[in-house]
Amino acid sequence: MGYVHANDYDVIYAPHMKNIMGIAVSKQYKRQGVGKALLEAVEEWAKKTGASGVRLVSGETRSGAHAFYRYCGYEGEKRQWIGYT
Repeated sequence: MGYVHANDYDVIYAPHMKNIMGIAVSKQYKRQGVGKALLEAVEEWAKKTGASGVRLVSGETRSGAHAFYRYCGYEGEKRQWIGYT
């Protein structure tokens, strides 16, 4: 049906959070509450462990995913930069 990969997010400039590394739902299960349930599971884990919130990074072109995250109460508009050496 779907999966979520989340881990601890600890940096010196922000409070402890949980970080969603990946979340996906199979096409046949989209719009049936699976994605929302996966987000809620990470949010519950965050609350139980004293994290201040949940963060995630989503590609700039993924407008459908961004609409879903906003619908679920997530906010933010940050562009991610990657360098290669």
